[in-house]
Amino acid sequence: MIIQHIACALDLSTIDHAVLKYINLLLSVYPKAKVDCTHVMPEFDLATALYQNDHAMLEATAEQSASIEAIIKEKVLTHIDRKFQEQVLIHVQDGSVLEKLIHFAGKTEYDLLVLGREKNKAYYGRLAQELIRRGSCNILLVPDSPIKTPRKILVPIDFSDNSLRAYESAVHFANALPMLPEIHCLNLYEIPEIDALYMGFPPRSEAFKTEVKKATAESYQTFLKKSKATLRNGKSPTFTALNVPQTRYAEGILHHADTSESDFIIMGAKGHSSIERFFLGSVVAKMNIINEQYPLMVVK
Repeated sequence: MIIQHIACALDLSTIDHAVLKYINLLLSVYPKAKVDCTHVMPEFDLATALYQNDHAMLEATAEQSASIEAIIKEKVLTHIDRKFQEQVLIHVQDGSVLEKLIHFAGKTEYDLLVLGREKNKAYYGRLAQELIRRGSCNILLVPDSPIKTPRKILVPIDFSDNSLRAYESAVHFANALPMLPEIHCLNLYEIPEIDALYMGFPPRSEAFKTEVKKATAESYQTFLKKSKATLRNGKSPTFTALNVPQTRYAEGILHHADTSESDFIIMGAKGHSSIERFFLGSVVAKMNIINEQYPLMVVK
């Protein structure tokens, strides 16, 4: 994953500070990247104002836009290193926040959309979920917590092409960091009792559990061989497979992030057909809702 153009959503709340700090981190990793910082004002009917020759409304809107630009510029000056500030452009638009951000998330010129997520505010979860469902670029959800350079990146994998893209993105991101972080792959699986009977094992038997672990380890090695990305300095990712009920996969990921001391999560999302959007990652969707601690990058 090479990042050359970033879209950044700002809402003038305290979460902007965390978002811009992550932007600064990304610019330190990808120093030639360009950033478009965007704030969307409540919808304004420009056509009506022009038709009615309502100069007061036009002037008030222009004044508000200029004021918001000044606020964002001050935040950029505070949180973005001086050497990167010329690469940051500020845009203030009016309209639907969701539709405008989906427009940015769907533009092929952007490699990444960075969006803040405040704790205990369901609105941010719903907005992010719609962007994940309907957008086409990668999305980084930034929590309202202290920023730190990743030292251990957790990549949940199910050996699919989606998780392969997430793993390769994690490797590219890790290789770009000055200090190479550990890449830790996590596979969650639920032992299927019907398959145990089909294969001639008693359900929940130790023999069948051993067989499942063996098959998982083999699948992981095949998964790595399919990857076109390798960590620098000859480093290898680590791997853990855990037996977790499917309905608890998101909770399992967060618990493992805690116990393994991970500080960044990268996950793959499904494709863009109507069916895939409808069933888009129940795990990704739930992670978006319950995760309030870790930066979460969703790779499309």
